[in-house]
Amino acid sequence: EQPWMAGNISLELNLPEEVLQTARACKLLDTPPEDCFDRMTRLAGRLLGVEVALVTVMDKDRQFFKSAQGLPEPWQSRRETPLSHSFCQHVVARSQPLIVQDARLHETLQHNLAIPDLGVVAYLGVPLALKGVAFGALCVVDQEARDWSTKDLETLQDLAQNVVTEIEFRILSARLEAAHETLSEQNGQLEQVIERQNEFLGMAAHDMRTPLTVAIGYSSVLAAK
Repeated sequence: EQPWMAGNISLELNLPEEVLQTARACKLLDTPPEDCFDRMTRLAGRLLGVEVALVTVMDKDRQFFKSAQGLPEPWQSRRETPLSHSFCQHVVARSQPLIVQDARLHETLQHNLAIPDLGVVAYLGVPLALKGVAFGALCVVDQEARDWSTKDLETLQDLAQNVVTEIEFRILSARLEAAHETLSEQNGQLEQVIERQNEFLGMAAHDMRTPLTVAIGYSSVLAAK
């Protein structure tokens, strides 16, 4: 599918609740910066020659920057914006790359508040997706009009795949940890069952020992007569 470059779209950003839960479980929302993601944005900025590079995770009514390089204040410190300032929401809504040479001339985006408030002019963003469902974007921003090349897009897509791989690793680790906890709990329950069985067998052996002792005693007496 070709990247969306211009024209009107009917934006429908309806993230499944499961996607939001996964984002929170993987600590992608409302969490401090992490070097594994910052490395990707720093590398994106260097390779594409821009100051602003972002790993954006979408929420119901905002976008959160899991990694942010080069944003003007107060956005760099806030690490989030409302959707009124979001280009990445279009990447997520359509689950495909968005190429914008000059947002000021873009039919759909020219009134987006990211242009005056964040200095976004040229934008290139690619989706971050799990099982085919986009939940965020890796994007770069230029403060001047720019014709993005095919190589620029391919570079950003490669970096985005590294971001997704990191997230998939987190999901797998969380599942393994949950399985380990479940196994530990089951082992604890099994140990309790074995302990109760041993207690029962011990009491049964004690209860049987007394009549057997009596019987043996009677047998000895009878044998002596």
